[in-house]
Amino acid sequence: MAIADMTDRISSFSQLSEALQPFRGGHWVFRGVSDPAHDLLPKVGRAKQLALHEKRIFAAFKREAPALTTSTPGDDWELMALAQHHGLPTRLLDWTENPLVAAYFASDQSYDRDGVLYAMDNRHVVKEGVASPFEVKAVMRYRPRHITRRIQAQRGLFTVHPDPTTPLKIGHASGISIHQLIIATEYKNYLIWDLVRFGMSQVVCGDSRNRSFHSWPICDA
Repeated sequence: MAIADMTDRISSFSQLSEALQPFRGGHWVFRGVSDPAHDLLPKVGRAKQLALHEKRIFAAFKREAPALTTSTPGDDWELMALAQHHGLPTRLLDWTENPLVAAYFASDQSYDRDGVLYAMDNRHVVKEGVASPFEVKAVMRYRPRHITRRIQAQRGLFTVHPDPTTPLKIGHASGISIHQLIIATEYKNYLIWDLVRFGMSQVVCGDSRNRSFHSWPICDA
């Protein structure tokens, strides 16, 4: 099956399985969103006020981080991954190597509209020598040391964005290919049930509503 963006809305597990076949190579990663209005945009870039004070927000988190983990993050990369896990707005965007985890997030919540499962091929990878997430020049993949069991269970990784206010787009540009699969509104509840049977329960996938930090002070750093 050739890679092509699906114009038909996926309404069965067999249809989902077939649609995912072109993305079996290990270089593909996935993201699910329950509302197609949500751009592929890091949280810190979704509001002007957050983007303006991004470094102050991160500095405030760094002061609190020792109380949040038993293992000390080794650098700003690991600190930012931990911050993302706890709900801090950062320039990281969550992805997973497991398309079923992404399908879960595409179907969980917003049951009155379609969900979207994104597949991305991005060969730009963060390597040693890049001292800080604030120094990247292109959208790159970053695989953290598994500092939380939730990241490990989800086979999670991130993209880090040099300009977190600019969303990724469907198609091919700057060495990045992004495709989308549409999960039909009427299939969302059934897909959740199917995925739970395959072990993609909310315990495994986590729930962003249970994260520890929803509102971080912007200007007190």
